[in-house]
Amino acid sequence: MLVLANANRERGRYRDALDGYRAYLAIVPTSADAHHRMAICHARLGNVAGALNETDAALAIDPRFADAHVLRGGLLAGRGRTDDAVRALRTAVDIDPENAAYRVGLARVLTSVGRLDKAEAQLRRALERQPENPDAHAGLGGLFAARGRPDAAVAEFERSLEIRRDADDVRLDLARALEAAGRAADARRELERLTSAAATPADIRAAARDRLRRR
Repeated sequence: MLVLANANRERGRYRDALDGYRAYLAIVPTSADAHHRMAICHARLGNVAGALNETDAALAIDPRFADAHVLRGGLLAGRGRTDDAVRALRTAVDIDPENAAYRVGLARVLTSVGRLDKAEAQLRRALERQPENPDAHAGLGGLFAARGRPDAAVAEFERSLEIRRDADDVRLDLARALEAAGRAADARRELERLTSAAATPADIRAAARDRLRRR
């Protein structure tokens, strides 16, 4: 039952997966993991309220379920509840301070609200633990962009893309940083790459096309 629900979730059949998790919870009502996986499904379906309800259910069973705190933090950030999001993400970091991904997630929210020194501290700690973490380098790029340091931002975005070349969202950020650094031709090259590549996600392709039109 749980195996089938997980398989449906991995295939993107989120409603079928939800049915499977509900059936499992009817037998094992104390499964924090099943509630967490239901939260993931609701989030993928755009049901933020349902996802938050399920993260709360998971954390009521296991308050130290770090992944549930992370998911809750991301959902709250998306709703503009940044203070609550920071608290949730800090809790995850406190539970597992060696997890670089948790620190990167916290840093992204801190950057979004202008708490740049605290964000940089988290990113530096993440890179101490995982020097080749592409998300940490991309996060540092975003932080440098927010500080008005486009050349430093370019270097970090490029480092991230050296590690994970198919991160089109980072490539779009790189193009913006290149523009800010006065490197218009390089920015155009990255934008054209995003608009022409078949694998570029539709939203990123549209953003790249819009940026090219406005040049």
